[in-house]
Amino acid sequence: MGATFGRAGLGAFRLGWTVFVVAAASIPYLLNVHSTPPGSHYTWIMPPYPEDSLAYRAWSEQAARGSLLFRMKYTALPHAPFLFQPFFLFGGWISALTACDIGMVHWGLKTAGVVLFFMAFFKYTDYLRVSGIQSILATVLVGASSGFGGLLVLFGLAKRLPALPADLWVVDSNTFWSLLWNPLFPWSLTLMLFAIHRLDRGTREGRTMDLWQSGLATGALVLIHPYSLPLLATLASLVTVLRRRAEALGYLGRYALPVLPPAAYAASIAAFHPIVSRHSSQGAMQSPALSAYLLGFGLPLLLVAGGLAVARARLVSCHWPVILWLVLSLAFSYVPLWFQRKFIFGAHVPLCILAGVSADLILERFWRPPRRRWAPVVAAMIGAPVLVATPIYLGLEISRSADRSELGRVRHSIDQPLDPRVLGKHRRLGALGDVGRPQGAGGMVHESIQGGLRLERCEEVRRILGSRY
Repeated sequence: MGATFGRAGLGAFRLGWTVFVVAAASIPYLLNVHSTPPGSHYTWIMPPYPEDSLAYRAWSEQAARGSLLFRMKYTALPHAPFLFQPFFLFGGWISALTACDIGMVHWGLKTAGVVLFFMAFFKYTDYLRVSGIQSILATVLVGASSGFGGLLVLFGLAKRLPALPADLWVVDSNTFWSLLWNPLFPWSLTLMLFAIHRLDRGTREGRTMDLWQSGLATGALVLIHPYSLPLLATLASLVTVLRRRAEALGYLGRYALPVLPPAAYAASIAAFHPIVSRHSSQGAMQSPALSAYLLGFGLPLLLVAGGLAVARARLVSCHWPVILWLVLSLAFSYVPLWFQRKFIFGAHVPLCILAGVSADLILERFWRPPRRRWAPVVAAMIGAPVLVATPIYLGLEISRSADRSELGRVRHSIDQPLDPRVLGKHRRLGALGDVGRPQGAGGMVHESIQGGLRLERCEEVRRILGSRY
């Protein structure tokens, strides 16, 4: 860790900032644990998409019970286990070995993933040779920045827009939200960032071993979060061809060999497994209008636009692979694939790197050296409300939702049989086919109820799930 947190003052800032973001992404769960009423059980699930988190718990529970392969999470059709997902497999093993609640295990894995993400981020920005102030600005932005969604809602302007800003509802479009929400995203971001770092360095400096490492990281990412593969493969091809030219084929071969086996596995399941192929055809995740992403990126996007305006040649010549990463993320978000919205995942990272560099270039252009020491103070006064508006708004909405669900929730004794008509009404995708024929972990059926989840075991109500109850 010493190599990652080098350069004395910069290293101290990085360490402090990492601790701060880890705390900000972890303490909300601990507060929910503390506020759980007697007789209730906290599941370590955070909005806005608790159904996904419930399915992740089900996978790890299957692993804790000895399964190596998992069932599809979004179907009520009976089927044999077929899915290999090493991340939740590992989580289930930890839970079984330590007798620890799966939710707590996922929380611990998420916390470790946040630390690893920032270590990879610092390694990459050091490789890019950005200055100390540029590194600090990029680090603050990637860990705390949001878009304009919160401000637009607070001023009553969001309803007038053709599309809701993405930072209010697309978790994948914001780094902090990704680090907060579930245990899988921090590790996926880390693998993506490591793969791009090694790709960038290997093609630039002629390090063939870096291409092997980039391919291994991409292959691991395919096994746990495969949606980014087309983006990474395209980025690898373009960067390698533009830099290595005649040697490009050999470099791409080293990158591709570790990627091909997991990619072939994922593609074969998507193409030939009937449940997965049907899910792909009916579970479209379409991207919102481009304006939703532009507003959702907020201040960092404005800084990048300003940087391109005042020092385009310098910014492009030094950081064109980072720009290409961002442009491809936006472009792939509108390709005709059913999971197009998933391509925005990770785009906030190159955006914040470029924004940190751009902010310094803007200051260099318009602020004379004697006055530049006041620039961070002025920038903080102007930028802080923009940076924190959406997190504050979302935090208040989550709190209000939890309070409303607490007042409106219908509680049953776990010994009171549930009316079969109610059970039929509440049965949802991904957990149970018929009564007594479990498809998820423990025969669970779940239902969204005013921001919370109700978990039913076959004929009786077992728990109430939610962010806080």
